Amino acid sequence: MKFLNTLKRNKYFIISFSFLAYAITNLVGGERGLYSYFEKKEIEKKLNFKAIFLKDELKNFQNKNSLLSEK
Repeated sequence: MKFLNTLKRNKYFIISFSFLAYAITNLVGGERGLYSYFEKKEIEKKLNFKAIFLKDELKNFQNKNSLLSEK
């Protein structure tokens, strides 16, 4: 009985603590959390470098192709 009285008095604290724990967990580790954000930024950086490399490679092949074709 004493436990139930204590629980009733602290229900707002328990609800607030549960919500705070949920929010912090999702902020850090959720699908849209900080860890995921930095992971996606790293992927974006790699894809940008790859796009630059592929554009240069395409330009090189177009140059070689124009040298091979008859005019």
